[in-house]
Amino acid sequence: MPLPLQIALTVAISMSTSMSSKSLFFAHAASAEAEARVTEIVSKLKADTLSFRDELERVYSDRCSAETLTDCAKGSYSDCTSAFPGQEVCMDPSQECNAIAFWDKTVTKVSIPAALAVGEGGNPTDPELVETVCYSRVVEPYLVEKFARDEEYWGQYGVSRPGGSYFGAHNGIFRQIPANYQQTCGLYDPRLRPWYVAASSGPKDVVLVIDTSGSMDDYDRIGLAVQAATTIIETLTVADRIAVVPFDTTAKVLTDENDITVVGLVRATRKNKNALLTAISSLKANGGTNFYDAFDKTFELIERTIQQESTSGCNVAVLFLTDGVISYGPGAEEVINLVSSKATEIKSKYDRDFYLFSYSLGLAADSDVPKRLACETGGIWAQVDDAVYGGDIVSAMAGYYKLFALGLGEGDNADFVSIVEPYPDFSTGKMITTVSAPVYDRSVSPPLLLGVVGIDSYMDALEQVLGVDASSTAMLNRFIALSTARCPRLNLTGCELDALRYLGGGDQAICGDCPSVDDGGGSYVGIVPQQCRGVSDLPRNVWANNDNIRFSFEEKACCKLEGTIAPTGYPSDKDTRYPSDTSNTDKTSNTAAITIAFAFVGVLALFVFLYFMRKQARNKQSMQPQNTENNGVPCNEVKTPYKNAGIASAPPVPLPSPVSPEYIQN
Repeated sequence: MPLPLQIALTVAISMSTSMSSKSLFFAHAASAEAEARVTEIVSKLKADTLSFRDELERVYSDRCSAETLTDCAKGSYSDCTSAFPGQEVCMDPSQECNAIAFWDKTVTKVSIPAALAVGEGGNPTDPELVETVCYSRVVEPYLVEKFARDEEYWGQYGVSRPGGSYFGAHNGIFRQIPANYQQTCGLYDPRLRPWYVAASSGPKDVVLVIDTSGSMDDYDRIGLAVQAATTIIETLTVADRIAVVPFDTTAKVLTDENDITVVGLVRATRKNKNALLTAISSLKANGGTNFYDAFDKTFELIERTIQQESTSGCNVAVLFLTDGVISYGPGAEEVINLVSSKATEIKSKYDRDFYLFSYSLGLAADSDVPKRLACETGGIWAQVDDAVYGGDIVSAMAGYYKLFALGLGEGDNADFVSIVEPYPDFSTGKMITTVSAPVYDRSVSPPLLLGVVGIDSYMDALEQVLGVDASSTAMLNRFIALSTARCPRLNLTGCELDALRYLGGGDQAICGDCPSVDDGGGSYVGIVPQQCRGVSDLPRNVWANNDNIRFSFEEKACCKLEGTIAPTGYPSDKDTRYPSDTSNTDKTSNTAAITIAFAFVGVLALFVFLYFMRKQARNKQSMQPQNTENNGVPCNEVKTPYKNAGIASAPPVPLPSPVSPEYIQN
């Protein structure tokens, strides 16, 4: 090769190498900068969530003050019946009506499941529910200020509206900013959402063992079991692992014929959960009832997945759903011995805590063996009414939800936060995630779970910075890593276990491990909430107004509806939803008609007034009016427990289908 050509080639190679190195350098620099920005965003979300938690714990400590309760009367806005007071924003007028909502960022709104809003005007009547509405209202100024700061922060990433911030209480009360109207009133229950369960229970391995024997057809008990399994699966997050073991004469591990990856304990991603839900929906009742094979398969599955390191690495929960009597295989004593020995082996061999939650489906179902299984293994049992009579499996599962929460309130997990897998936002269709953290009363031991705070974050900013789709594997792995807590050690006392049993099933569910309790839960401090002393101080009406009570969702929340009459609080000259341009002739005739109507009503009212005054003068007997004033005594002390506190305190909540549009919101 001629020398000039060699020189030219060498220079070209050198320049190419130099340019490649520079490109690689700048690519790494850009990647490092993007990672730094993402770290900043995630750190902000976590810090904001913990700050919100701290604020709620602070106001809870003063929940019984006379000021908190006095200011609470007519102080909150219902997302079903109230008209919001502030400047509302239409999210996207170009969309269909059911995808549009007005949002008020000057106040918070409150949602209550329909079965709990049993008072006049949709008010709660249970004292603890009223207390929760009252003390959570105190955080409203904090949330309004926070939302204003968030608008400025997220604006730099081109996010037009920050996500909401909200508190879901352990009893079903839900408070959120910005305020928005509920499309179907009374359906939303925060305790059934993944962000709530993820933060309150941490990572776990869950095995659902479902009786599908022939007797489960009676009173639609198979439907009740499928509903329970569906509810549990929907609440799990990417930090959890899940498997389903249906059994009749024999047991098997449920798989999806269309997805061979769903075998055994699998990560609770949306894909895997959907596959399991599809498989569960086809379960039929048939055959005998073999408890032994059901638990034998369950423990074989758990041990195999632990050995393969394909578990959450944390506590193991087995939820056993049956209508009761063994009709095939080994008897009760053999089954109890199997469960006891295997639970002990998991603890000693793999250093895992094992908890059995057994449920007798149907009031006529045999409870002897399911309850003995729970009591003799340190587990929890509850009986559930038949589905056709309103069986409330979610209330019965109060012990399951609250047991794991006990390990997240202190120690290494005191500042635990969870981030759920991105999902489509109900209102906008955009991808969103929720950062959440448990809220506790830390003045008692163990800390009492009050509920969960959550902050929504649209994925726009992270996608913009990283250039990665929100549903990508890389993004999913980030959320898995961020949602992993240190596995809490749940060294529960006998009294704590009996308190959890009491929450889910009342007095009949306790195992007698707390012999000092003879007052209906009064000694279950730290598990069962204690009531404020001055119950008479609680307001009967917590709603600021019920001006929207007669209007449909479309009339309240849609941006443009032609030919409708504006609800109270929405003058037509200020609300673009309602026509305001009438002619002068129309205005004149309307004014005249109104004047005549008022004159007629005035004369009629005068006659009625004179009639009753005359009647009263003739009546010699007087009546002492009832004194309805508050006694004004602060209730800074706690005195009595809520009898059926927590999830179990509520009447049965009718559950919507987990796949219905109303159900998938936050």
